[in-house]
Amino acid sequence: MDFRVWEEVGIYVEGHRADLGRKASWLLARLLLNGGRPVSLESLYEWLWDDPPASAETELAKQVGELRDALAQAGFPDALQSKGGLRSLKVPDGLVDVRKFSTLVGRARSADRRTAEGLRGAASALAEALALAVGDPLAGVATSRAAGERLQLQAARRDAQQLAAEVGVELGHHREQIEIVTRLHSAHPEDAAITSLTARTLYLSGRAADAVDTFTRHREALDECGLRVSQEIQDMQTRVLRDDPGLQPLVNQEPGASEGRLVLALKTEARGFESLRALIPDAFGRDDIAVRITTGHLLCDLPQDISPRVVLGRGLGRLSDLVRQPVSAGVAMGDFDRAHDLANSRSAFEQLRAASGSYLVIAISSELYELVDRLDRVAYCRAEDVNGWVRVPGHSLPPGRPPETQSAEQKPAQKSYSVVFNGTTSIGTQHNGDAVHHNYFGGER
Repeated sequence: MDFRVWEEVGIYVEGHRADLGRKASWLLARLLLNGGRPVSLESLYEWLWDDPPASAETELAKQVGELRDALAQAGFPDALQSKGGLRSLKVPDGLVDVRKFSTLVGRARSADRRTAEGLRGAASALAEALALAVGDPLAGVATSRAAGERLQLQAARRDAQQLAAEVGVELGHHREQIEIVTRLHSAHPEDAAITSLTARTLYLSGRAADAVDTFTRHREALDECGLRVSQEIQDMQTRVLRDDPGLQPLVNQEPGASEGRLVLALKTEARGFESLRALIPDAFGRDDIAVRITTGHLLCDLPQDISPRVVLGRGLGRLSDLVRQPVSAGVAMGDFDRAHDLANSRSAFEQLRAASGSYLVIAISSELYELVDRLDRVAYCRAEDVNGWVRVPGHSLPPGRPPETQSAEQKPAQKSYSVVFNGTTSIGTQHNGDAVHHNYFGGER
């Protein structure tokens, strides 16, 4: 059984609300909110009536009797106590939703959120807490005092939702937080902490333009109040615009993260998943790769002893030779959500469309780009929409990007060429330079 303040106030036995009158349930709510501490008769009058009637004492005694009967039927005959003009309700904290909520949120706040283990513990506690805080608190209690308590409960839930989103982002689950953070920001665009959280969440989810719009709405909200944007917000906007690596989730920044396993998300036509799955062992030369199909993607958890350079080079290059259907690959370090976002990116789609005759495009996270051989980096182009890099295997330059050439006006005289003819070198002659330019570089005489 349990006692609820959220949604319809009452005593619930096996999910069913006990028979309790309207005013008696209001009385129950006030006593539950006081955490077992005594409440004066005057406070109870003000809670039950905005303008207490002359018969308030008699009416309250009636409600106390009704509530005591309900408690006795629920197995708590001595829970409601009266002493010296005070009333108190003694029930276990673990049976009261609002108290359990506070305990769980407190546990999350005290967790060490600088580690992945602490973050996971906080996330679990917050999920349990928010499962209790559903609907409208104190539903049906219609007095001014109740309205004030309702606002406090709603604020406590909002704070818990914000903390849960912060924890989710640090765990790399930023995509799942978009709905809640955007709703919080719509309701409180002036709040600097919510603005920073919303912008970071959108940025990590590949929506950099929306992240910048978040700062604009915050600035407009402050302008209406005659306030200035804080340095904190200005710094966060600069970090977003500069792709600050420090914005990445904490789980991706922990020591050793760059040496962790790679995860691969492959997107293709639904009917092609099984044939694509069959190519994975051949492509990577391994039959111990965990592969599963979920949410329209083929997800591969690559063994930790496969180095990133082998995956990005030989492994995906071999897969590119084998596939005969359009495939978008997202690669990240231990983060399937990130890999999923990369595989679904607009940049990956556009590069594959521009690469005539190719079937595979690779989108990698920024930290993996740092591990790419310097000679291969020219083949990648920046993916602004997902904070990553994109490449089509087999192309020495990104599709659609012409080689950098100098115009005729910019090109110096051909004296910089050194040309060998019959074993002898002629340096600085215009004639030989023109000949080489014509025959090897496509120039015209």
